[in-house]
Amino acid sequence: MTSLLEHLPNEILLDIFQYLSPRILFQCIYNLNFRFNQLIHVLKVPIDIGNILSKRLFNQYCTCVIPKCLSQIISLKLSDTYDRITQFQKLFQIDLYINLRLLVMRDPTQDNLQLILEKLSKLKYLEQLQIISLGRDKLDLRQCSKILVESIFCNYEMIKLRLVKLAFYDSILLEGIQISNIEYLNMSGCYINEFVILLKHLPKLKRLIIHVYNRRNFDDPIDYQIYENIGQYVPYLTNLELNVTHTQFDETEQLLKNIPQLKKLAFSAMLISYADGIRWEKLIVSFLPLLEQFNYKHSSPNEFLLYTIPRPKGSFKTQLYEIETKSTATSITMEKAYKKIDSLNITLNDSNLPLILRQFSDAVDRVRNVKSLSLYSRLTSYDNSSAILHDLPKLIPLANLKHLYLYDKLYPKSLELLLKGASNLSSLSIQYDALLRITDYFTNNELCSILTKNITSLTLHIVGDERINIKILKKMYVFENLRYLTIELNNISDIYILLSLLLRKMKNFFDVIILLKTGSFSEDFQFWLIDYFKIQYFLEVGIEYNNAHTRLLISC
Repeated sequence: MTSLLEHLPNEILLDIFQYLSPRILFQCIYNLNFRFNQLIHVLKVPIDIGNILSKRLFNQYCTCVIPKCLSQIISLKLSDTYDRITQFQKLFQIDLYINLRLLVMRDPTQDNLQLILEKLSKLKYLEQLQIISLGRDKLDLRQCSKILVESIFCNYEMIKLRLVKLAFYDSILLEGIQISNIEYLNMSGCYINEFVILLKHLPKLKRLIIHVYNRRNFDDPIDYQIYENIGQYVPYLTNLELNVTHTQFDETEQLLKNIPQLKKLAFSAMLISYADGIRWEKLIVSFLPLLEQFNYKHSSPNEFLLYTIPRPKGSFKTQLYEIETKSTATSITMEKAYKKIDSLNITLNDSNLPLILRQFSDAVDRVRNVKSLSLYSRLTSYDNSSAILHDLPKLIPLANLKHLYLYDKLYPKSLELLLKGASNLSSLSIQYDALLRITDYFTNNELCSILTKNITSLTLHIVGDERINIKILKKMYVFENLRYLTIELNNISDIYILLSLLLRKMKNFFDVIILLKTGSFSEDFQFWLIDYFKIQYFLEVGIEYNNAHTRLLISC
């Protein structure tokens, strides 16, 4: 008996198949009949086996999906947070993906990065490359800069590589760079003198996002001649997002003067000398005649905030207390900006100053789409209150909040009112001690009832040498609808009681992440944990560790 699906023409079937995940496609539809197989083999397949997948799904991709479509894979996203690139490379060599267009690596280990970069030239059709290393187990850029430069900026075989993103915590040493065809480059850091050398070797560059540091040796004299006619080396560069730290305005000005073809410029700086509107106006009028859009941001907690709207990344800051905000933006411009706000970051202070509502009054009726709220506390005592907590309901509808992030330890008891008002809150990140105090050690039945009903994702942080109290841990069973739990531990011995409690509701969990602040998960513990789950008949539970064995992921 044939299904109705088989009567559809090939064009519609292909459209349907494109909407299905590769796992569903190859596990549920593949091999149903010869025609379906032929159509599936025409598709271009994206593969994402990063941290969003459970261990079980990761294994399914590696055994049942990827081997069937190696030549069809056009994008591949990998992550080494839980040593998955290591496991992946044991099964597949990167040069097997002959039609790969996009490669993303997140938190790769030093060895894995080198193994992949050495074979990068085999990927003849690779157009986009992204490498991100910002987590706990960062790359040592002093050791890997050379292989990064040689593989990306000195590889004549990578003729189709057009877009490169390198997001690291520090500067890359750009030594020995050669001519490259890269058109779109996003780099988190390089030194200013090497930045100039970089521009001279990217003749096809169209858009550049970069964070530039001062010279490697601060005492080196400034040579302004290196900026002369630098725009001639990048004739197609029209879009530049430039962030500088301690480089002086004089030097940055010489750089921008020599790139007259710019049409979009987004600039951010730390030094107060850049907050000179007249000087910027002269620079733009005299030397950037084609500029259509200019965005500026200067942020210093000890001075002032200065920015233009709209920001390139859609975010902006304002001051609600003590300091009145001045704005030249029209009400129409601000209305558009406020409507796009979906997250707020707020700092609580000891001072109980009245809210300057007139500077924010035009936003009160429009900031209706806030879903995420982050609170930072500068309070010096648990007893101190903060006017901001009382004024928040005037600014945003608490019932719309989905995510709440509390980054510090000291919060007043009035935070309870916020939690009660956020009736649809589903994700909470909080320090362990703060949670105990807000819930009166889980004796506040009304608040615990709200948390029980709503919270599906909980992150608990530990401060200092705190230990998890077993009696309190048992009361945390109040979070009966939890699906995702992340918890920090100071001592690995705390994990045993934690696991015994988790097992009671393990079938409800999707992911449990346990972070050790001191020590690591030993090999003996790893063997014990595998046996423990087998004894408890949790045979399909996935267990993964990061490369340093300080982070454990249990996925169901």
